Amino acid sequence: MRKTLALGFATIIFGGYAGVLAELYPANERFGVAYDYSRVNEPITHFDLQPFQNIGWYVDNQGDYPDCAGPISLSNGRIINRPITVGVSSNPPEPNTINSIMSAHWDWFESSTTYWQIGNRLGYDCYTIQQYTGNRQFYLIQSYVQNFHDLSQQIKAANENFRIASGIISPENYVNSSYGNSDFLTEAIWQYYNNYHQPMDIDVFNLEITIAERTVNPLDSVKRAITDFRNLLASGLPVSYQQSELWVRIGIAGDQFSEYDIKNFMEQTVDWLCGYSQANICDTEIGMPDDDYRLVQRWAWQPVADPSYEYRRSSLFSYTGELTPVGVKYSQLIPTHCPEPATLTLITFWLFIILPVQRNRVR
Repeated sequence: MRKTLALGFATIIFGGYAGVLAELYPANERFGVAYDYSRVNEPITHFDLQPFQNIGWYVDNQGDYPDCAGPISLSNGRIINRPITVGVSSNPPEPNTINSIMSAHWDWFESSTTYWQIGNRLGYDCYTIQQYTGNRQFYLIQSYVQNFHDLSQQIKAANENFRIASGIISPENYVNSSYGNSDFLTEAIWQYYNNYHQPMDIDVFNLEITIAERTVNPLDSVKRAITDFRNLLASGLPVSYQQSELWVRIGIAGDQFSEYDIKNFMEQTVDWLCGYSQANICDTEIGMPDDDYRLVQRWAWQPVADPSYEYRRSSLFSYTGELTPVGVKYSQLIPTHCPEPATLTLITFWLFIILPVQRNRVR
């Protein structure tokens, strides 16, 4: 009897810890918020993020403006980082671009892992070359491939532990998007491979999904966009990027959505992303192996704030800084959907309840 109990206990302990170790992030650190300085003309620190003090990251969709915010210290003492955006211009980077940023903002690199995002909205950066004659898309891809190579070399030379993220990809098939750019990324990766005879070094892919059309179930559009993109990463490129992380920025835009619609979509999406109520967020064929085959590693609701009519209901804050009902909802979902990992709960239950009872019976 004791041998059986010991074996069962060991199985749960080691099996449980294996499951825990396969998780890249604690549940709350998967949550984030997405901001865009160009839409508000205020730094993100203008808004009181105290209701979201358990989030693990944030991102600024503008990202490359002077004096943009670095790591933010929250009211509970936690520090959250954002990816540092470089390579938005089509001009070749200076040889000391990365070292110059590190020298000017040395305090950004004191905590946690640093992520560098090369490019912003792929195919739609570099607005100054709209007048370029000829095949503009071809020119932009060529520029991005060259700049990605030069910047990634600088990044890894500065610190081999730095992580590299792609610019933002917006799938055009599932949202009413005027700048769907999935093909841009695919062509850039293939061209890079052909030019340099090695794969692009991308640790994180950035996907943006904005629901802008009323559908019966907008969550289905999110699932399809993510699954299709993960299929592309796993088998549609010169090498598999299944081991890369996927970070998703999710929002809903348009006056056709009520506050109820937006909050309901938010809750359903978070439920699915967290794997809540047995939701199927893992896939051994296309999910990330080092994260228990999850399809998505991190997600951020966008926008934090935006004065435009299309985001007036879905923003977390009003333009003047007050927390909106949608913001309240998101803040409530973070603790609600950050339970102790199931494996640890099972270990605790076995250790302190089941095992003592079994021991008493044996005696």
